[in-house]
Amino acid sequence: MNSIEEIVEDSIKSQLNTLKIPYYAKTQGINTEIDEALTKAPSKSGGDGKNYPDIKLLIKTKTLRTIPIMIEAKGLKKQTCQI
Repeated sequence: MNSIEEIVEDSIKSQLNTLKIPYYAKTQGINTEIDEALTKAPSKSGGDGKNYPDIKLLIKTKTLRTIPIMIEAKGLKKQTCQI
């Protein structure tokens, strides 16, 4: 089955824009510490190499903690995309 991941990713980005939540694109740096962690982490197949989550966010809590969120868009053709 063909993937619709790009459509899912575009839909997520559209929702984030509507909610005025800033995000970082796949190859865009987020900060030194997170970028380094993504570089050093093993890939899903166990090999070396950079990891590029589709969308990255930094969310601030009420107590001003910053929580990194990594989003991987997934989807198969003929499946409904709901967000």
